[in-house]
Amino acid sequence: MLGFLFGVVAGAVAATYWRNVSKFRSERVPDLRHQAADKLEAAERDMVHTLDAASTKAASLLRGGQITREGGGT
Repeated sequence: MLGFLFGVVAGAVAATYWRNVSKFRSERVPDLRHQAADKLEAAERDMVHTLDAASTKAASLLRGGQITREGGGT
């Protein structure tokens, strides 16, 4: 009988915990996904901007003859 009562209490605790987890997933996870997507898009824009600037600088230096094949500057 003691085992049965322990099982009922454990089941009630598990059900309550599961309900809280389900509520959190349905309410918070979509917002977290949107926030993560926004941050990834911002990081992508920053990365593209940085790479474009570096590419432009490298092309400018190569056109000006300031970088030789050996990799040294002037």
